[in-house]
Amino acid sequence: VKCSFHKDNGPSAPSDDVYILVKAEEAEKWQKAPNSVPLVDVVESFQVWKDHSGQPDKLSAEDMERILGYSKMEDAIQKVLQEGKLEGKEFQVKNPEKGDF
Repeated sequence: VKCSFHKDNGPSAPSDDVYILVKAEEAEKWQKAPNSVPLVDVVESFQVWKDHSGQPDKLSAEDMERILGYSKMEDAIQKVLQEGKLEGKEFQVKNPEKGDF
């Protein structure tokens, strides 16, 4: 799932929306008690993303510093986890033979 972070830059500049990809259950645990779950178990990849023309794009170091206030990826990810919100749902494999629909 996505953990999205929104930064409003005021009326004269476009806002910034970035996200990280996380495992929903582990992210929820981490948000309730930060650092209770190792980040490596929470995130799908150590990367912050933004949408660019409808496609995911890795956030540059300059944008990460400007939007999140951190140049270190781990710190930026923690900020998105702390202040962001979870969106979407986990992908689940359905097995009709077992009554899953």
